[in-house]
Formats: sequence, C-alpha cells, structure tokens
Amino acid sequence: MTDVSGNAVTTTTAQFGVAAGPDVAVPVVLAENPVGGLTNVPTNAVVSLLLNEPIDPGSVTTSTMQVYDNVLGKQVAGSYAVSSDGRTVSFVADSALAANHSHSVYFANQGMTDLAGNLVNGSGFSNFSFTTGSTADLTGPQVTAISPADQLTNVPRNGSVMIGFDRPINTLTASQITLATAAGTPVPVARTFSNGDARVTLTPLAPLSASTSYRVTAGAVADLTGTALATPVESRFTTGTGADLTPPVVTSVSPINGAQNVPTNVVVQVTFNERMNPLTITRSTFQVIDQSTGIAIAGDVIVSSDGLTAAFIPAAALTPSAGYYVQGSGWANLAGLQTSVFTSFRTGQ
Repeated sequence: MTDVSGNAVTTTTAQFGVAAGPDVAVPVVLAENPVGGLTNVPTNAVVSLLLNEPIDPGSVTTSTMQVYDNVLGKQVAGSYAVSSDGRTVSFVADSALAANHSHSVYFANQGMTDLAGNLVNGSGFSNFSFTTGSTADLTGPQVTAISPADQLTNVPRNGSVMIGFDRPINTLTASQITLATAAGTPVPVARTFSNGDARVTLTPLAPLSASTSYRVTAGAVADLTGTALATPVESRFTTGTGADLTPPVVTSVSPINGAQNVPTNVVVQVTFNERMNPLTITRSTFQVIDQSTGIAIAGDVIVSSDGLTAAFIPAAALTPSAGYYVQGSGWANLAGLQTSVFTSFRTGQ
C-alpha cells in the first residue's frame, strides 16, 4: 500500500479483545465534576464525567456534551478530551467561565455512545447544573485533617476514615484516596462525600482486622480545576481488638443549661466520654445562636488533640443580658456513631 507519491505505508499493528457476546447495556455515569448543585465553583473548572465503560471518542462532540451558560443563554465554547481508558470525558472552556453564573451540562440522550453504539441516556448521574464563584483557582488542594489521627492506636474495628480538604475536590479522583494494611494489602471501601465535596469518608466494606496497622494515602487527588495534591499525604493508625457499638455521650456543657449572668467573653465548651472525629465538629455543626435573631454568631471551633473536648470561641463579645442557644449535631465518634446537644444560657450585664 502506498500514498499518492508512491511511498510505502509503514506497517502498523494494533490489537483489541472481544467479549463473549454483544454489548447491549447502556453506559452508566458514575460521577460528575463539578457535582450537580455545587456553588462557588472556580471559573477555570474542568467539567468531567466518569463512566463505567469506555466511550467512543468520536461520539464526544459539541453536540453530544454541551456546557451552557444559563445567564447568557448560550453554549460555552471549549475543547473535549477522552482519557486513555475511554472512561473519563472532560471539557475545558476556551476562556474562563463567567463569574457567578449558573451553568448546565447536557449529555444524556444527546448522542454520546459506548464502543458498541449504546447511547449514554442518563443512567447513573444525568444532566446537571452548577454555579461559578467570582475567581479562578490557581493553587492545588491541601489536606486539612485526617481521622483517625496519625499514629492513633486502639481504633475500633468498625471505624471509618475521613479526610478533609481546604476546597471541594474532583470526585472523579477520589479513587486516589486509599486504605490499606501497613503491609500494602488494599482494603475495599465505599467512598462518600460531604461538606460541599471537601470531605471524603472511606467506609470499609468489612470490619477491619484486630490489632492491625493501616495506612491511609491521598495520592493524586485533584480539585475542580484538575490540579492535584503537590505531594501524597499519608497517615497510619492501628486497630484495637473490638468494635465500638455505643454512641458517644456529651458528659458536660459549659455554661450549664439554663445558666444566668454568664460573662460576655464566655468560651462554650463541651466534653465527651470518648474520642470524637474532629472533622464532624465544625462551625456548621457546633453553633451558638442568638435567641432574639435566630442567627448563629461568628466564632471558631477547636477540638482538643485527644478528641474529648470541643470549644466554641466567639469572634466578639456576646451581647449583655441576651439569651443564647448552644446547638450541636452530627458529632461522631471514630465508628461514625453520632450524638447531639441543645442547651441555653443568658449573659449578664
């Protein structure tokens, strides 16, 4: 075989495998980036889909995967890419997405297919929308906390692992967060997301082995723009001999419930009967609320290194002669069992 000039075509060999029967199953979208409904998305975010099987790259076009600016009422121009394994489809806008605009992503029943021609019809995740923030994200993500803490011992065998990041992550890269024994044996886990996709929980599919060392690794986890952790983060813990089947108990709250003439510079403190997961005790789950307005006041939350005490430090002095509620919910121990609290107090003059 030659070209029009008579030059012989270089011999090329390609290989592929075939299944035992025809592929008649529709492709399933397993994850999307950004997650539908997410707000404050960086204007340089990469829009991606993760599927359960390879997609025909030729079926990925401006017609079959459309990103629309809902405010401007027009399709966003950009380029498309399909990963080497064919399972990840990505869209990168030619220029920054418009700030503070709602955007929608349409791909279900648009013409994208797998290698057998089966249509991506919205099985699993379907068309979704997100809203941009005001700026681009030019730095990589950072791990802010890991529970269980590094080198912790006597972790319950039914414990889960939680990792916090300083921003939402691309959920398509969550497989880069792994749990294994210290010897390197992978532990099958289910991954769930919370706190606007800035927190990932790994729940083992079976109880952990007793008195065994485990390693948590966050590898090439990326943020919404596709920027990955600069270096992997690793943490280790060792299990105890049993499971924790009892929810935690709040043993004290200061000020006590119904307290009067509380100083306006009070620090609210809560103690527990066992070590808590600090990632579950945050400004959104530990609040001091002004009774007259129903609004949570500003402040910082600190959890002690032993996980037995949590403190809320108001950002400013409380109002004199005013009533306040102390509200805590979703506070979990290392096994994921939760407790809550609701008390009140009144400041002095």
